[in-house]
Amino acid sequence: MLVWIKDAPVLGECMDEDVYRFVDRYISCEKPDPDTDPELHKIVSEVQVHSRNHSKSCKKGNVECRFGFPKLPMDKTILTYDTPNPDEEDDKDDDNDGGKDDHEEQSRRGNEAKSAVKKKAALVKKPERGPGQTEATEEPAV
Repeated sequence: MLVWIKDAPVLGECMDEDVYRFVDRYISCEKPDPDTDPELHKIVSEVQVHSRNHSKSCKKGNVECRFGFPKLPMDKTILTYDTPNPDEEDDKDDDNDGGKDDHEEQSRRGNEAKSAVKKKAALVKKPERGPGQTEATEEPAV
């Protein structure tokens, strides 16, 4: 969906923080309720997941799904850009560091995003236990 919103921050012209705060404020996602809207639930279930039954190709390399599915929504918006090559000269860069600071910042952000995704994926594979629980399916011990 492509939408223009009056006075919205413009990517590339405004600070990234303003852009992702705006996006986080107005954009969300959830899987539709199958009882309320069965048709939409069916469509989302078919197109927003890799497959219900992973194939041999998915499990290549002795993993549950080498493509990393299911993919969970992020808690907050992350903006990504092409990573500039710090070895290339950048005429626009006044301090003549070739964009090295930008590259390091983008690498840091990328590492944070990867870490967040890994934590979410671990929860899907093995949900956290509450106090006193020995298995995720058991009730807390009294």
